[in-house]
Amino acid sequence: MSLYDTIQEEGKDLGKKEAIITLLRDKFSQPLPDDLKAKIEEANRHIVETLLEKYSEIKSLDDVRDIFEE
Repeated sequence: MSLYDTIQEEGKDLGKKEAIITLLRDKFSQPLPDDLKAKIEEANRHIVETLLEKYSEIKSLDDVRDIFEE
């Protein structure tokens, strides 16, 4: 993978993380707790994809935390 491809992939990952944070903030009508926001920002690609796939099933912030423990 070229440096360009690597940078492009990192940009996509960052965009997905920002989208998850925004979606969750809007879903619960409150800012995310700092610890949860930090976990999402540091999450690997697998966790990010899981959060996006399970978004409609998430009913509470504890559901989000449970995904990190899977």
